[in-house]
Amino acid sequence: DVWLSRHIDIKKNRELTAFFERISRFALSLELSQVTTAEVVKTTRNMFRYGAPGIVQGGCAALTSELERRLLERGAEIRLRSDVMQILSTDGRVTGIRVRNKSTGEESLLHAPLVISDIGPRATNALLNNRQVTQAQVLKKQVTPGDVQEAIGLKVHILSDVSLIPHKGIMYCLDTKRIAGMVQPTNCDPRLAPPGKHLLISHQVMQSDNIEEEKELALGDLRMMFGETFEKHCRVLTMSAYRGEWPVNRVVQGDDVAPETALQGLYLVGDAVKPSGYLMVEGVAQSVNQFLDLLDAIEQGRTDGPPGVPHIRRQGGTPVPVRNVVPPPSRLNALRWLWEAPGNSRST
Repeated sequence: DVWLSRHIDIKKNRELTAFFERISRFALSLELSQVTTAEVVKTTRNMFRYGAPGIVQGGCAALTSELERRLLERGAEIRLRSDVMQILSTDGRVTGIRVRNKSTGEESLLHAPLVISDIGPRATNALLNNRQVTQAQVLKKQVTPGDVQEAIGLKVHILSDVSLIPHKGIMYCLDTKRIAGMVQPTNCDPRLAPPGKHLLISHQVMQSDNIEEEKELALGDLRMMFGETFEKHCRVLTMSAYRGEWPVNRVVQGDDVAPETALQGLYLVGDAVKPSGYLMVEGVAQSVNQFLDLLDAIEQGRTDGPPGVPHIRRQGGTPVPVRNVVPPPSRLNALRWLWEAPGNSRST
């Protein structure tokens, strides 16, 4: 917001200011003041190069089903209804995990030289000390200046008899009290709702600890935007608060941590380890790709640094080619993306 105030008159351009605020709140669950200019520039460049984040055909169920299929295809074992109770180590090296079956209460040890955690730094550190972090504990804890900052938000799922958004993009809401933006995913994949119905999702930054108040403000925004149509044709399916141990992002955009940990063989991936400039699910996926390239380099002896915190060796000042992180496409993709963006494309 400091950069914005230097380049435009905020008082005379309130709608433009609100537009940038809503982008930050919708995409990052953060206020503009919480995002650095450098991170905005990197994110914008990646969006122009790769295209804006999209909606998975088939929704989240299709994504998890495909992940399950690929894991089983490669001989992996998936343990459902199981809790990891502890990450085991000896002499500074990870040795495995202790697991409890939630149905039977039976515990077992799984030995492995490599453990990858996607539950965030806080919960991972707790498991190293034979503790489990609960939502109640996190919400009860008083925030101090040195704590890792998280991105929190509230999402509303709505089922409508009529279409409320005529395009496949994001509808940013500039005159609302809470809702930053909305999407209608069924414009991209009609299977996400029953025949003749439309699924809508709104998102907002939670600006207080009063969940009920935040929900009421969201409903007030929806009534203000859609009037009688909302009352007559819409039904709220869910209202979900993302905070505490289950926030939007466990670390705010741009402050993500490194995948390496102090324990040799223990690595982090997920929404606290996103590479700079990558948003949402794409950022989570890219954190996995980065780790896979690091793992390849370790196996091939192409890393430098201590055993616990290796990094891919550079040759002649440039990194060794990698196979998982996708290289940036042509800059002409930016022009193509702008041409095909909702509102410009003839196909919308």
